[in-house]
Amino acid sequence: MGLFRHKDSKKDTVLKEPVRDDDDTVYTTYDPVAISTFRKERADAGQGNMQSQKFIGMNYYLGQLVEKDYEKAAYWLTKAAEQDDADSQYLVGKMYEYGEGVEQSYIQARIWMERAAFRNHKGARTRLPKIRELAE
Repeated sequence: MGLFRHKDSKKDTVLKEPVRDDDDTVYTTYDPVAISTFRKERADAGQGNMQSQKFIGMNYYLGQLVEKDYEKAAYWLTKAAEQDDADSQYLVGKMYEYGEGVEQSYIQARIWMERAAFRNHKGARTRLPKIRELAE
């Protein structure tokens, strides 16, 4: 059960059930605009839009707008990372390092961190020496 107050309303609306989609997406928000935005971004992500893939992946990774789901986060962030998005490459590397939504692999973590570091991602450049050590 959750409370939702539309920005133009002074009353709370109580929703007893979370909003769900047919693909088992469970939203952590009751804001219809946010849900609509997520659905549009997900459709664009499915068409290969890198920014949308990153947006969807980050929401699953952080549990914003939708319930946290590392497997879905890994799927979408990998799609964005494959299109050379440094932030996504860094996060995919972290996911491999810690086994979040993927099987833990320091070698895969190193590969993704190196790609992000090549694009001057500060976090990847900082983390890379430790990852290289772990991957040996």
